[in-house]
Amino acid sequence: SVIIEQNGVNVTDNFEIIYVDDALEITPAELTITTPDDSKIYDGTELKKDGKIEGFVNNETATFATTGVQITVGKSSNTYTLTWDGTAKESDYTITESIGTLEVKKATITATAIAESHVYTGETFGATVEVTDVPTGLTVAEAKSNASATHVTDGVVTAHADSVIIKQNDVDVTGNFEIVYVDDALEITPAELTITTPDDSKIYD
Repeated sequence: SVIIEQNGVNVTDNFEIIYVDDALEITPAELTITTPDDSKIYDGTELKKDGKIEGFVNNETATFATTGVQITVGKSSNTYTLTWDGTAKESDYTITESIGTLEVKKATITATAIAESHVYTGETFGATVEVTDVPTGLTVAEAKSNASATHVTDGVVTAHADSVIIKQNDVDVTGNFEIVYVDDALEITPAELTITTPDDSKIYD
């Protein structure tokens, strides 16, 4: 609309108006989404790390949530969701992402074989296994040694933790551990025999 006046009188019709157009455009604002890196030693619990979103204009809103989670040993992206359920419109924004990595590293437990030196009794002796440094909430489902000895001739038998199983809620999670093995020695020593021959005497006959 163009109106030209002279002393309050519209004189626009006295002009040939040349129109020169231009373009008006709204370009998207930039949202920056960052989810951080994080790491921990395996303990059977979730690894999470909240991210952030920045750049909304005029306090506009949308629902942002960090969804990344890592429980077992390994790596995964620290993912997120963005739901356009607020006052912001998706078409009004572009998104720049910086996505972090969540890493769970192996925990270390120690499996110690416990054996002794036994005096020969004719029985077969074995060894027990003690597992230490297991995180709270996890259980030692199995810890055993196959070492056995019965006779002195068996010699010194190395007692080793041949089977170690760690579970969480009946799920085998042993693969999340680095196991340090401490061996022991199982040995049968000779029993003592006592031989007694008595004194005696008589008159020659």
